[in-house]
Amino acid sequence: MIVFALAAALAADALPAPDWNDYPPCEEVEAFDPGDDGELLIRTEVALDACRLPLGLSAAEVEAMLDGEDFAFEIEGDEIIVATRDEARARGALNASPPALEGAKDLHADRFRLARLNEGLLRFYILPAGGGGFMLDEMPSWRGPDAPALAEVENEGEIEGEVIEAELWSAALGETRRLTVYLPPDHETEESLPAVFFGDGGVVGYFARLVEPRILDGTLPRLVMVGAQSGQQGIVEDRSDIGSDLRNADYLPGGTNEANRFDAHQTFFADELVEHAIETWGVSADAAERGVYGRSSGGALSLQTGFRRPDRFGHAFSMSTGRGRVEQADPAPEDAARFYFAAGRYEPRFMANARISAAALESAGYAVRFEPLSAGHTGEIDEAMLIEFLSDAFGEN
Repeated sequence: MIVFALAAALAADALPAPDWNDYPPCEEVEAFDPGDDGELLIRTEVALDACRLPLGLSAAEVEAMLDGEDFAFEIEGDEIIVATRDEARARGALNASPPALEGAKDLHADRFRLARLNEGLLRFYILPAGGGGFMLDEMPSWRGPDAPALAEVENEGEIEGEVIEAELWSAALGETRRLTVYLPPDHETEESLPAVFFGDGGVVGYFARLVEPRILDGTLPRLVMVGAQSGQQGIVEDRSDIGSDLRNADYLPGGTNEANRFDAHQTFFADELVEHAIETWGVSADAAERGVYGRSSGGALSLQTGFRRPDRFGHAFSMSTGRGRVEQADPAPEDAARFYFAAGRYEPRFMANARISAAALESAGYAVRFEPLSAGHTGEIDEAMLIEFLSDAFGEN
């Protein structure tokens, strides 16, 4: 068993811990001594991979960098400067809003040191001042010269299999849940196929376009993907009386301040949904041929479901693990799931959750694979690791 606990008190002459919830100044992290505290050691290492440096630019230099645009970035070595205008916010590769420059409140800029930026997969979501969304095809991005390959949509996105929409009444939750399911080419309900179950099931349609070419070329076996859509959009009935954040109420142990539906959702996801998939879509009855996959809070769902329900899932894929990490574990049972983690060096909170969980599980004898990437809280992590993880779990055809 491994237990991570924050030190109750630091020595009187020791420096206080940096703010781990943001990108702390590099000099603060470098000066901090985590001692023998396992969690503090991990958090320090994570922060050293993504921390802030002094900007070192004048307002005129930032203005020139923007060159009339609302967002710009410059990269040199392992440093990146990010600039925005009029409080436009940059998210994704770096979940940080650059501070306003003194004497130029319409200009915002920050400098970061990012480890292994040569392998970088950077994608920025630019949220305009005053709210509003962003255009997916207009997201600024950058790939380092040594960045890993990403899964790509082939054949103009056409698939030979089928993506269907379905509904399932959940007695545990007292509501009807919306599902999105991918069935491979020549699917028969009498089959017994490996399957991956997704939190945030709306991704299944897109993932089908990444996965099916690898089924057809033999990299992956024929498999089913079962997605349970999340939050209110995943529920037929209006459940707004329960709260506004139903996704986290379902996915995170302890729920939210508004509601805690975690245990009921576990029963829906691991029991009702799995049984329905076995009976309806030819999913294997063997837990070793089933996996659970999720990202962010969905990554916490997949982690906790694999940890608590190895009778249902032999593999748990936790991408950019959100709140709900595993901090300690009893010795792994014989039927323990295998755990796969992927997280970005530039999403420190999620990387810390993934590393702390992976360390706790590995120390308890669980099989763990951990893959860090030079990315932020963006979809490149899935695109880089989805096929490789599925191939590792389910083998070649």
